[in-house]
Amino acid sequence: MRRHGTESPAIRRRIACLEDRLGKAVVIRGVRHRNRSFRGRILSRPGCFVVEYRDDIAGYFWHYEIIEELLNHLEHSRCNVVVYEGDIQYTDVSPNSPCNMRTPER
Repeated sequence: MRRHGTESPAIRRRIACLEDRLGKAVVIRGVRHRNRSFRGRILSRPGCFVVEYRDDIAGYFWHYEIIEELLNHLEHSRCNVVVYEGDIQYTDVSPNSPCNMRTPER
């Protein structure tokens, strides 16, 4: 489900800009997590960036804030991030991380 959680036109525009700039798809998906302090994460995969946000209550729009926060990280080339209440963990911040490497144009 590629555009789950992106009903906001502003979020859709940001995703389109990121996909153009990074040369990879950005997949947004809601997840349930056992850890109640988990808010979201970004996972770098070979063909895309997966942005997961905690979505315990489907149908509410509170998740826009965390999606926007996670997109901020992607916009600043931080692509392996886990966000908890009051804490952010960066798992890869090297200059050669996949987030800093653009796929060549064909």
